Amino acid sequence: MSNSSFYTDQKRAALVAGASLLAMALLAPIAYFFVLEPIRTAGDTDAQISALLTSGTMFRVSILIFFTVAVLDILVAWGLHGVFSPLNSHLSLLAAWFRIIYTAVLLVAVVSLVEVLNLLEVADPSSSQWRLLIQHEFSGFYTVFNFGLGVFGFHLIVLGYLIIRTRLLPSLLGGLVMIAGLGYLVDTLGTLMISQYDLGLASFTFVGEVLLIGWLFWWGFKRTVSSSQQLSAAQVGH
Repeated sequence: MSNSSFYTDQKRAALVAGASLLAMALLAPIAYFFVLEPIRTAGDTDAQISALLTSGTMFRVSILIFFTVAVLDILVAWGLHGVFSPLNSHLSLLAAWFRIIYTAVLLVAVVSLVEVLNLLEVADPSSSQWRLLIQHEFSGFYTVFNFGLGVFGFHLIVLGYLIIRTRLLPSLLGGLVMIAGLGYLVDTLGTLMISQYDLGLASFTFVGEVLLIGWLFWWGFKRTVSSSQQLSAAQVGH
């Protein structure tokens, strides 16, 4: 493979990853913060069920968004692997696998939302068993989803270290991505160990994720590398 083709493939992968991350950044908050979070924080079980019953189409939309995000996650895993695998194949593959595992966990969590939707289709608010099933499935989504964020945290930690190791992107960016990963990991451990944990550290450590999107677009569109730089970069990590 020629050097120009080598870097064309990398840049294409960077653009796919960047575009997928941007789409996820726009879609995921709609499902999680604007649809599910008002239901979760509505109050007791009765209030949550009432919010679910009145959510209507938006609850279905949130499920569709999560399935779309899962597809985008796979594209991100492929894109990032395409960018970094020529430089350090082992770490790149590890980061990709963590993201794929996270995606699988996300899909398991979304199955709980699908079960909630199915229960809503046969709504029987007077049935205590129906209400318990709704509560079980809805809370089950958050349990599995929060666990998945821990796996996602490991993905970001490995990815951040990969950025630092390969020097393809600024080392500072790699450090910020690792901090973002630690934020998710701490939050996951917090929810598992502390019943009323609500620190939400990832809400403050996400800066690296946002900057990564920008750098992937910049690198994919603008970056030019001389032949000598291409050859030396391709040897990093081997």
